[in-house]
Amino acid sequence: MWIDEQMERMKELKRLIAEKTEDKKRLLADITGNTAKYESDGSKNSNNENRTEKQYIAYADFKATEIKEHKKELSDIKFELHKRIDNIQDSLSRDILKRYYLDGKSLAVISKELHYSYNYIRQDKFQKAKKEVEYPT
Repeated sequence: MWIDEQMERMKELKRLIAEKTEDKKRLLADITGNTAKYESDGSKNSNNENRTEKQYIAYADFKATEIKEHKKELSDIKFELHKRIDNIQDSLSRDILKRYYLDGKSLAVISKELHYSYNYIRQDKFQKAKKEVEYPT
């Protein structure tokens, strides 16, 4: 089902964003914490460049670009979900789906917040609303 695939992709993107953000932080900490100091002895063979440092910075920039792309994809998925959910006529079903898919709440929590029985939310409202999102009219 489309919505289940999108939810799995959202979970994967969130994991990748967190992982790559941590990698980038670690790389930048390594660079700033271990910066080599060079002194020129005046000879023509002196090289004041730190190639490893430049590679670290380039890799951190690459990670930042990947993170940005993942965030864009995640935003696009959420926008499409929002659009489909907003097209549902029943306000209770719309509220349930927003809380479940966009806020990440469980059906048990949603049923308590809305003061409905868990079975009513899960078996009746949620399943019907999910089908409406899958196959919009």
